[in-house]
Amino acid sequence: RGDVPAAGVQLNTSAQQLLYASSIGVSGLSLAVLALALHALSRRRVDERTRLVAIALACLGTPLYAYATSFYGHVPAAALLTAALEALDPRAPRARLPLAGFCLGAAVGCEYLTAVPGAVLASFAVLHGPRDARARRVSELALGALAPVLVLAGYHQLCFGAPWLTGYSHLANPEFVSGHQRGLLGIGLPTLEALVGLLVSPRRGLFVVAPVAIVGVVGLVVAARHGAIRDASAGPPEEPIPPPDRLPAVALAALVALFLANAGYYMWWGGAAIGPRHLVPMLPALALGIAQAWSWPRARPWVAALGVLSIGLVLALTAVGLEAPESGNVLFDYALARLSRAEVSALPSATNLGLLLGLPPLLSLVPWFVWLVLVGRVLWIRSAP
Repeated sequence: RGDVPAAGVQLNTSAQQLLYASSIGVSGLSLAVLALALHALSRRRVDERTRLVAIALACLGTPLYAYATSFYGHVPAAALLTAALEALDPRAPRARLPLAGFCLGAAVGCEYLTAVPGAVLASFAVLHGPRDARARRVSELALGALAPVLVLAGYHQLCFGAPWLTGYSHLANPEFVSGHQRGLLGIGLPTLEALVGLLVSPRRGLFVVAPVAIVGVVGLVVAARHGAIRDASAGPPEEPIPPPDRLPAVALAALVALFLANAGYYMWWGGAAIGPRHLVPMLPALALGIAQAWSWPRARPWVAALGVLSIGLVLALTAVGLEAPESGNVLFDYALARLSRAEVSALPSATNLGLLLGLPPLLSLVPWFVWLVLVGRVLWIRSAP
């Protein structure tokens, strides 16, 4: 109903429980699938302990974890893009182009903006290999993408009247209508405000809410430049390194492409959100960079310190709720301020396992912390060289 503002809609108990189950069953499960895909990628490149550190910090120390606790499409899209990257891995026994095509098409169905990094991955899939095989590679990608594209087109037909129309075609808010008339669906050239804001602004900056992302970006650039993730535990690398590992460069290119598209979006900050939520689908690429940084013994204390800090900040932001104000310092004015008043779950419909068990707000975070320590300790011991 157009006369009922969405902010005024309250969920009853049954709807809240259904939303909680949906968040766990879709977004939470997607994070687990994402971690498995990262494990397959990194297994071909680094030792077991490095894999553990890289995957844990990428999944728990960035907004990936925060959005895995709520019914958003960002983490499912991230899982699908990561699975596509794994299916295209040059170090895998063979490329699985239909699977990659399916994942890329389904990712767009979760988040339209993933078409940008998806195009980078699709281009790599086509261009990697002999020239005379490119037509076949295109057909295999298209065959895999056919089913999710048809499902998405059918959804658009039923809901919005045509396969090429989306929900953005029926916006009512004048600000949103005006914004989406700029460029292509609201995306134009990147602005300096957005480029800086997405990284370091106290409002939405990735490096502010997840400092370990700095390590991930630097490590990814180094790995892309050298054509390999240098595994220090394996000793000095052979010279030359055969063959060059193109995956870090492809992952970096896809991440940069999404970053530039996000910086060109009229509402680059993502509305009421924590961190740059539109970048979430490509944040798994940071795991490759973190693995590279961890392979340098002198950098490990810094990686560990920034990782622990990032996990703490992401937990604080997740505990108070993902719908942060559109202005102010997201850490001090929102997350830490609310936690100092023992205010957990800003929205009435938001909850966590501890709250469901009847624990007070701050104590409701204890089950998560206990799980993190116990599971982390077990995995650390099992990953010993």
